[in-house]
Parts: sequence; structure tokens; C-alpha cells
Amino acid sequence: MKVNSTKKVTRDEKAYSKISEHIGTLPIVTVSPADSSLVSESAEERRRFVNSVLSQMSKEYLAAVQQYNRLLDQRNSMLKDAAPDRELLAVIDSRMAYFAKTVFEERKALAQRLEPVVGHYYNALSGGGEKIAIIYKSELSNRGLEEILAEGFERDCALHYTYSGVHRDDFIFELDGYPIRRCGSQGQQKSFLVALKFAQYEIMKENYGFAPMLLLDDVFDKLDMGRIANLLQMVSSKDFGQIFITDSNKVRMQNMVSGLTDDRAYFETEDGHFAAEL
Repeated sequence: MKVNSTKKVTRDEKAYSKISEHIGTLPIVTVSPADSSLVSESAEERRRFVNSVLSQMSKEYLAAVQQYNRLLDQRNSMLKDAAPDRELLAVIDSRMAYFAKTVFEERKALAQRLEPVVGHYYNALSGGGEKIAIIYKSELSNRGLEEILAEGFERDCALHYTYSGVHRDDFIFELDGYPIRRCGSQGQQKSFLVALKFAQYEIMKENYGFAPMLLLDDVFDKLDMGRIANLLQMVSSKDFGQIFITDSNKVRMQNMVSGLTDDRAYFETEDGHFAAEL
């Protein structure tokens, strides 16, 4: 895949008509320090993660999210008018509800699939027995979006934007019944995030029929040596495919990886230049 001078994305010399057509072609799972936002930041970060996972696996989901967001933008624009056209809004609401149903159902199914797999990897990493829960929070759990939007029409007109919908969904991560963002130590939160990404990896591998590429960026940060050893033991198993690991400590990296496998290569990078070690 490459991007040419006219900013068209091509694959095998054939241009995509839309960039979204490339999503999911090369499945990738990335574990990085930036993942901490999934625990510490707003619901938007967790929705973005879930959208990324599902969009790689489901063209239907990707299309539904895109169509929903376009309609949401139209609705919000109309709500800025002093007297929005109620009939046109009803048409938009109906279409939004149609796409929201797909988004809701696929998000709910993913949360259910993720929970036991995250729990398995978390306990393998930590060596503990804490109970992991992933709770999908959505207003669509009890009724359809069309009804929700109709009921909130006056409020939305006053606010000049759409208050309710799947664009407000959240995913609550719990450890032994408490939100991990409040009760989890840095090590526990890091272990949870690594377990979450490993669960994503396993689900995507099952969906594609082959192993995605796994990128572990500065993954040893905030993990004690026991958890690091457990992590490396897991990724060196036959269940994982091609893996890239970055670390600022060259000696630590070589000592850990060299004892696990002979199928490896080391590279040093400085100022954007890479050099292979012989």
C-alpha cells in the first residue's frame, strides 16, 4: 500500500475509491503508553478504541458509524436554527435509529466477547485472581433511538446539539466490582490495558483466520519484572505471529528476548534512522 503524490491511496497499483476501503486489509494491534487514556480519559477515547476494533473486522459496522455520524452532523446543524423543521428532523431521526441499531448491537457483542478473554490475559499477566468486568453503557439498552430523540427534542433545541445517542456510549472497566480508573494501581491498570489489547488480538485473529501484526511500544513501562516475564512468555508462544517490540533500554530488551527465542532481530533507531544489529 502506498500514497502517491496526488494523495490517492493505492494497493497493488490500484487506487481506492475511498480511504475506508483499506481499513481492515492489514490488521494491526498496538500496545503503547498512550493506551492509558482508555482508563483515565473520557468515554470518547473508549468509543474510539471500540470503533477501531470493529471497523477493522466489519465493513457493515464501519459504514453504519460513518452514516450515523453524517446524519448526526446534519441534525446538529439543523438544531442551531431558531425553528428547525420537525418533519425533516423526524426523517433524519429514523435513519439515525436504523444505523444506531447496528452500532449498538455490534458494540454490545464485542463487550461480551472481550470480557472473559481480558480476564484470562489479566490474570495470566498479574498472577492474581481479580475479577475483570467490561460494562457497555448505552441508552439504547432499554429503547430505540427514535423514541429517545423524540422525547428529547425540546432539550436538544435548547442545547443546539443532539444530547442522546450511540455517540454518547461508554465502556466501564471494573476490577473486583470497582472502576479500575479509581481503584487500580498503575501496575494493575497497565496489566489491564495490555490484557485488553491481547484480547483484541485474539478476537481479530479468530475473525480473520490469521494473526494480526502486534506492535508493543514501550510496553515494559510501569510493569514489574514478574509481569514483564509473564508478558514475554505469552507473546513468544505459537499463538502470536509477527511482533515488534520497542524499548529505550537496549540491554534489558536483549536479555529478555534472547532467552525466549532465536527467531529475532534487533534494530537501533536514532533521529528517524534505523540500523540492524548483526
